[in-house]
Amino acid sequence: MDKLTDDLRVLVRVIALQNDALARKITEYSNNQNAIKPRDLRSNHAVMTRLQSEMNQKSNEFFFEIKRGEVAPANRITISNEAAGRAMLAIDLLEPWSCHQIYKVFDDKYADIFGRKEVDAARVIFIMRIMWLIEKKLDGIEVRPLAHYALTKYFLASLLSKILRSSEGPRDVMRDPSTLPQERETEFLRKCADIVGTLVIDLNYEVQEKGPAFDYKADLKSPKQVEELSSLLLKSYEKDVARGKAESFAGW
Repeated sequence: MDKLTDDLRVLVRVIALQNDALARKITEYSNNQNAIKPRDLRSNHAVMTRLQSEMNQKSNEFFFEIKRGEVAPANRITISNEAAGRAMLAIDLLEPWSCHQIYKVFDDKYADIFGRKEVDAARVIFIMRIMWLIEKKLDGIEVRPLAHYALTKYFLASLLSKILRSSEGPRDVMRDPSTLPQERETEFLRKCADIVGTLVIDLNYEVQEKGPAFDYKADLKSPKQVEELSSLLLKSYEKDVARGKAESFAGW
């Protein structure tokens, strides 16, 4: 068996810094030959470590994963900062067309997503509960490639967010999930699921109407096309509510 020689020397460079921004730059430029991703560079950022610590303290159900390879404590559901960031990009910032560009979550849009004062562990969990109920409704989309397309769920999430923000009660909840009494959370999420179900039905109709002209891969990446399709679906939803055919938060 080969053995290491006693003459072996390993070159190590140690840089002591108290400047986070400079530390990120040194890490990035020193490791540009390796697969260092923006997410990796944010893993020790104060906001990430705060959210992870907060979730550990306030929830026995979830674990906030901020770096690759982390192992969640037993019996805890993992929420990655990547998944949470993409969800908030769609639901809070209403930019579903950017959710496939993961680098934006940890670079261009990082401060807008995670740097807001209202972003805490409770908000992350709440936003993810919304995403999970949307994912369960994707089976209702008739065009299967569209159902499985990465941006589809974020498009539906942005639509639901606009609907919730159009009424005072749910608008307050979206602004601060802690205002939602625990005993009403199940009812709130059920209403959300029903609304998404209606949006899926209307989306199926619009896709059928557009026929081959509907290029979902291109359209869901285009802010202009997303806004146009959103407007059509929101108008259809409002008509359904007026006819008593759709769930709403009226009187919430």
